[in-house]
Amino acid sequence: MICSGYLYIKKNSDRYRMMFYLFLGLSFMIRGPLNWFIIPALIIYGLLYKEKKIFKLLIYPLGWLISCLIILPWYASAYLKFGSSFFDEFLGIDIGDRLTASEKSPFYYYFKVLIVNFCPYFLLLFASIVKFKQEFLKQLKDKKLGFVLVLALIPVILLSFTGQKYDKYLLYLVFSLSDYALKILLIQIFKKSFSYYIFRHFFGLFHCRNL
Repeated sequence: MICSGYLYIKKNSDRYRMMFYLFLGLSFMIRGPLNWFIIPALIIYGLLYKEKKIFKLLIYPLGWLISCLIILPWYASAYLKFGSSFFDEFLGIDIGDRLTASEKSPFYYYFKVLIVNFCPYFLLLFASIVKFKQEFLKQLKDKKLGFVLVLALIPVILLSFTGQKYDKYLLYLVFSLSDYALKILLIQIFKKSFSYYIFRHFFGLFHCRNL
């Protein structure tokens, strides 16, 4: 879904715009509304980087129809089989209670999880940012890196406002965060030398194994 959105921005092809909504619907079937935190992240990216194609991507009735055609039949069949109790449990317990739980996990919970899960890469990334501060600030203006960073960071911030927090909620963001950390490290440390390609493949394989 994220790749389709980026490819639409880059190539301005309706094929990728329709693929975005296809994967949006499929992701809803797999993870529920969790992946929809990407939508406000896309809006924020469009505003920060003045990318008008983001709004062409999101204001697309045919695309929303595609997502609804994927999502609604399953929920309709669940309602016909189980009645309103299905929605009471789904909306009241699975979503409502977790969003507004009285015993809330601390706001910084997900940031702590990211630091632990990405260690020692987080330490390398932090050290490289401190050492190459000006270069890092320059890279933030790059739309490609900005796209990956905003779409990885904004959902984490939004999820931090929820009540009950679970590590598994970050799984779908791991690849975006890994990609961003990898790009920064490779650009600043290895400068696309032969080590660039070795580290790139090792980093990707390591995180795929951990998933």
